[in-house]
Amino acid sequence: MYTIKNILNIGFKKVFCLSTLLLASTLLTNAQQLQRVSPASVGLDATKLANADAAILKAIQEKEMPGAVLAVVRHGKMAWLKAYGNKQIYPTTEAMTVNTMFDMASCSKSMSTAISAMILIERGQLRLLDRVNLYIPGFENWKGSDGHTQTIRIVDLMTHTSGLPPYAPVDSLKKKYGAPNPDAVIEYISHCKRDFKPETDFQYSCLNYITLQRIIETISGEKLNVFAKK
Repeated sequence: MYTIKNILNIGFKKVFCLSTLLLASTLLTNAQQLQRVSPASVGLDATKLANADAAILKAIQEKEMPGAVLAVVRHGKMAWLKAYGNKQIYPTTEAMTVNTMFDMASCSKSMSTAISAMILIERGQLRLLDRVNLYIPGFENWKGSDGHTQTIRIVDLMTHTSGLPPYAPVDSLKKKYGAPNPDAVIEYISHCKRDFKPETDFQYSCLNYITLQRIIETISGEKLNVFAKK
């Protein structure tokens, strides 16, 4: 049985780390607008903040990451902002700066799409066990060689257990439908071959979250990037 707690616990450590990066990126975007103050003036211990230096520098030294930016804001004021290491090491080395922007890429799955879905679930507008084809007419469920079918549900999209393949054939879809063409992508996903029976395996799939995005937009009546900002 899936529960909201189960979903939130999936990859918690990874989500926490990605949340930190997203927060840092957001803070850096507005860094010039925030008043710079000493840590002590907003009730922070400068010694403990300095301990972060050692942790970050150790990670860089051990080649766990090339660089980082640490931004700490409290009470709407910037108490700590520092760049470490490099933002690029190949083909040339470029030092990290406090204005470096981080590409979130697939981090947006957990940071934006999943959280938006959970907001709708909390509001009672979406349920984990809802059928995907309730929101996307024509979306095909899994069908076995013996004719047996099993419904693909919202929870299967969120936990990557739907059986949808990892990716779509981007080049052929662009050639056939042009780009961008979200409707064509959803049409492809609705009818593409399912790789396995739902809930019998795990496979990380971009298609799961593209489908979930369409469902969020259908329910909310807004684009995901608009809904997620509220």
